[in-house]
Amino acid sequence: MPTELLQTKFPEGVTFIPQPLANGKIGVEIWDCDLKFNIMSKHVVVCDSCFGKWAFICGIRAPEGISFQDQVKYVLEKMEILLKDAGFEFQDLVRTWFYIGDILRKEGNTVRYDLLNKVRNKFYAKVWGKDKQYPASTGIGMQEKGLIMEGIALKPSHKTNVIRLENPLQKSSFNYRIPEERRPKFCRAIVIENNNKGIIFVSGTASIRGENVCYAGDVEMQTFVTIENIEALIKKDNLKRYGINWDLLLKNTAFMKVYIKEKKYYPIVRNICQQHFGNIPQLYLLADICRPELMVEIEAVVIKT
Repeated sequence: MPTELLQTKFPEGVTFIPQPLANGKIGVEIWDCDLKFNIMSKHVVVCDSCFGKWAFICGIRAPEGISFQDQVKYVLEKMEILLKDAGFEFQDLVRTWFYIGDILRKEGNTVRYDLLNKVRNKFYAKVWGKDKQYPASTGIGMQEKGLIMEGIALKPSHKTNVIRLENPLQKSSFNYRIPEERRPKFCRAIVIENNNKGIIFVSGTASIRGENVCYAGDVEMQTFVTIENIEALIKKDNLKRYGINWDLLLKNTAFMKVYIKEKKYYPIVRNICQQHFGNIPQLYLLADICRPELMVEIEAVVIKT
């Protein structure tokens, strides 16, 4: 990890995430729009659209020298403060990212990803109580020991619907048959819909059916299962369960990020993804995933025009 990059002061709305590209190059993810936007601070950019008022929150980095649990608490509380300063509430979050250094490292008898869930769940209980209106989310590894949180919040217009999706092929993560404190609290995707147009934020998705990993040790089959999970999530039959009359294909995906555990898997994963998604913008990144058996994870943004 180049130390000078970690010490660089990036401009407003820009974050450096230490995840190498699988092809060895440097990647840039740019969220662009033709709307008027307001830079509230180095962490927060706000804009208005037909869907409502958006806030893009980036680069909340936990301080060094404190426990991992305190790092999680810090980024959540900082997110809440930044949102409030911008005129939003924590409940307005529709998409979150947690970039976790040493995501599978044990601290005592608990891996860091489970510690994140433990602290996040306590925080979310104060925000939502028993109402499971969680944001879409990705919790993924990075090549740094700390923790970075980012998010997108929306105050919807009166004609905009915000709908949480679950996957018919997967058990809801917040209902996994594991101790309550370890259950990941997120929804599989969030739909933002207005006048039959909209956006779907697809959470980080992996080779899990029900709540169990499929095809441990087989990156090719894990990639196929992951893509099938995304397809099942956005297809017409599942959307209809939520009152959404859209007929979408994987090629309606506007952008995707693919996290790969080891560089040697890149050609296999890339070939399969391009067969299914076509030539859309996509980043292939090297990162550890939240379960040791998982070898690939995909997140996406799907657009309905």
